[in-house]
Amino acid sequence: MFTLFVMITQIGWVQTFDQLEAAGLFTEAAIYYTSFMIIGVFIFAKIIVAVVVSNLVTD
Repeated sequence: MFTLFVMITQIGWVQTFDQLEAAGLFTEAAIYYTSFMIIGVFIFAKIIVAVVVSNLVTD
């Protein structure tokens, strides 16, 4: 769960990816990280925008 949080916040995900690459899982890690980053960041950004818009509307 912590690894997924690190990936969504994009802080320190390179070190985690490097560990998987060193273990010989480059292809699997690249597919997983790329898909998770695209989907996760998109959803995370939408939530942030929704909260900001919601706060602006209520004020």
